[in-house]
Amino acid sequence: MPERMFKEMEQGGTLGLIGVGKFGSELKKMAEQYGLRTLLCDPPRSISDAEDLNDALHVDWGNGMGGCDFSQVETETFVPVSEICKYADVIAVQVPLNDSTKDMIDSGFMAACRKNAIIWIFSDPAVVQNHLRQDPQIRFA
Repeated sequence: MPERMFKEMEQGGTLGLIGVGKFGSELKKMAEQYGLRTLLCDPPRSISDAEDLNDALHVDWGNGMGGCDFSQVETETFVPVSEICKYADVIAVQVPLNDSTKDMIDSGFMAACRKNAIIWIFSDPAVVQNHLRQDPQIRFA
């Protein structure tokens, strides 16, 4: 199914990924193979990565004396959903359904998106508000 999504995009386009777990990470790799730019949003991972980076800095810096080799710290850059809406040509949503993700695709989200952005839902349909489920910009995998 993701291949269909990629075929709709032009090389050099921007894919926004909301949810970068196992499936989202695979989509990122595929997007890069298609020559696409990716923007990542995953609040739980960004918090975890920030904590890991803080731990790495503490080990490298100790009491503040000495240097820090950032080449050993592997991180991905995560952006807020608002940045994905602003810049992505296609948005792929793959998040678990819970209280914070139910109805996350709402009128405000849609208004913030680029005019012709396509939103692919790889999650439970309940992440999209009921009245938007027939919107032609939203596609369910």
